Amino acid sequence: MFRAIIFDFDGVIADTEPLHYAAFARVLADRCPMPSLEAYFETYVGLNDAAFLRALHEQAGIRLDDSALASLLDRKNTVYLEMIAGGIPLLDGVEEFVSRVRGRYPLAICSGARRIEIETILDTAGLLDAFPVLVSSDEVPRSKPDPTGFLEAVARLGDRIGELRPGQCLAIEDSANGVAAAKAAGMKVVRVLSHASATSVVADLEIADLRKLTDQRLAGLAAHES
Repeated sequence: MFRAIIFDFDGVIADTEPLHYAAFARVLADRCPMPSLEAYFETYVGLNDAAFLRALHEQAGIRLDDSALASLLDRKNTVYLEMIAGGIPLLDGVEEFVSRVRGRYPLAICSGARRIEIETILDTAGLLDAFPVLVSSDEVPRSKPDPTGFLEAVARLGDRIGELRPGQCLAIEDSANGVAAAKAAGMKVVRVLSHASATSVVADLEIADLRKLTDQRLAGLAAHES
């Protein structure tokens, strides 16, 4: 069996991507054109906020210096935290799945979201203590599809349970960038199709939600451990 499970957050645990999109749209209304919601899910989901803003401005041919980037990030963060302040519902099957596996596997989160955002939602849902390792965008220099965040999560889990290889971990993702990052790290990947978009990197299993990730499927995925 796998020795650990590493979750993405946005689109895997909570349906936060539409909220991120709405927050960006408010902040960028008078500055930079936003992609359609469909294009956002197709291309940009999985990037951290700074990487998304840089990509959007580059595509529009608008200069974005460090000061302007910092200002936009601060404004977006304020808007988004207001949106989630009272908590938001978790995606279907999340609470049941986490309750089922947390006693058997160390759990981690590797996300392009900020730590305060993740902790706010998990704390409201009563699941913060289920994830002893949390790697957020605040702590890694490169965004998915770079594998740095996943490799950091493996290292921190290894500090807790002993030597751990990426191939001994299962990643649960939803975005094309996330799947690519987990694969580049050397992990098996389950893709939750919360907001399906095309990807050239194929996950090992695609499911509608975490209710479909049964013990039998976990065992089948682990049978050919990397």
